[in-house]
Amino acid sequence: MKQYDNLKNLLKGAKSTSGADLYAHLQEVFKKLILHFPDQGLEKIEEVSYLLKHQMPNGLKLEDFLKLEEIHNYQNVA
Repeated sequence: MKQYDNLKNLLKGAKSTSGADLYAHLQEVFKKLILHFPDQGLEKIEEVSYLLKHQMPNGLKLEDFLKLEEIHNYQNVA
């Protein structure tokens, strides 16, 4: 448990120029991977990380580059 706390503190201490810490960034990356790409985590980790890091209010958005929502239209099949 002590090693986990040491790693957590180390990641929280690594901050970007904008002030965001690496621990929060990794939490967000893994959240997106688990929710939207459970079978492609290894293939998508760099892409998701980059897009999250560089998204801006009027700039890059994750949704513009990755499919994050499933739309099922069963009317044609029924």
